[in-house]
Amino acid sequence: MGNEPIQPDREFNDPLDDLLHQAEWPVPDRASIARLESRWQEIRPRGHSVMRWSAIGIAAALLVMGWLLWDYLPEKPESPDRIANRDPGFNSGRLRTSQGTDIPSTQKNQSSQTTETPVEVRANRSFAGRELNLYEQVVYRTLEQRRIVPNHADKMARLQHAMDQLIENPDSDIAMVAEPLRAETALFERTLARTAQYGRGPRRNAAIRLLGELAGDRSVGLLVMLSRQAGTRTVAIQTLIRFARSETIFHLAVHESETGIQKAMARALLDRGDRESMTAYLELVANHATKNAALGALRETDTVSADAFLAFLESDESHLKKAAALTVSRLDGLEISNRLIQMVQTRRSIDGALLALMLSQNPYAIQFLENAARDMSLIAAVNLARCQAQLLLN
Repeated sequence: MGNEPIQPDREFNDPLDDLLHQAEWPVPDRASIARLESRWQEIRPRGHSVMRWSAIGIAAALLVMGWLLWDYLPEKPESPDRIANRDPGFNSGRLRTSQGTDIPSTQKNQSSQTTETPVEVRANRSFAGRELNLYEQVVYRTLEQRRIVPNHADKMARLQHAMDQLIENPDSDIAMVAEPLRAETALFERTLARTAQYGRGPRRNAAIRLLGELAGDRSVGLLVMLSRQAGTRTVAIQTLIRFARSETIFHLAVHESETGIQKAMARALLDRGDRESMTAYLELVANHATKNAALGALRETDTVSADAFLAFLESDESHLKKAAALTVSRLDGLEISNRLIQMVQTRRSIDGALLALMLSQNPYAIQFLENAARDMSLIAAVNLARCQAQLLLN
């Protein structure tokens, strides 16, 4: 009996309870009640506001934590079919350069080689017969990303190596130097643009050359701006001449004040040799501000073919026909004169051919024009060609 627990007496009454029941409490007056209500109204909204903002803060913290945890959850491995659909060169073993040309897979750089391994590695998310926990998944993903994405420092080292090559040997083939950088063109463009704008000395010049080679037309605006600065003028213009569209070169030449640079731009158009470039060149000949520089470039070029300009003698645009006639007349020679005479005799581009013969003033052309002036069917065309030649030569 001594080990039984003591049960509390439920009927035990404290004498204090009886005294409290017998006490009379004062009845509050209306002023006290009004004061109490007013105070309650002041305190209540403030408490609700604190609770509301606390709830919003807790919800925001939960969202951030969920987003961070979601970023480290295991990902579904990407299938080879999806990779093949995204990258046309995945199955063919070839890559596309920024200029649209194919390069063999043997020329892939280190960054493209490292992207072929992660598919089978990422598929294995278990260890010792169990699933990885959250901490192991975070470590696994970090190591995996280091294998998939080449180190940023390695990429920048390749860029610095290319720039060092151009600094040590400015005559290096810019296309070959830039080839290892084409896989990361977007990344390198931003770095090169900053160096081209704010760099100094030979490194800045190397950045300008590489930027033009990698970015192409996307860098025209920046290079035009740099061509107006004394420190970068020469290298920026040389870079523009190398890759800019023929129409762009024409506009640059028209707004250029130095005859030597105008001549270099005209020579670049002649070297290209395609119809678009020949059209731009004839536009320079037809323009009074660039006419002398364009014809001077023609005298310094030995590889120009007359065929490209003879075709423009049949152009429907009068200014191009006259510019072509003036250009052909500077390519003086017996063979060209005979071809022009044949064009007149076959009634093919009579106006353009007669104008070219009138401008050439070689003995063969002069003799033919004297005979043509006595031909009733050609006399009007010969007189017109004589007037046009006088206007062009003045």
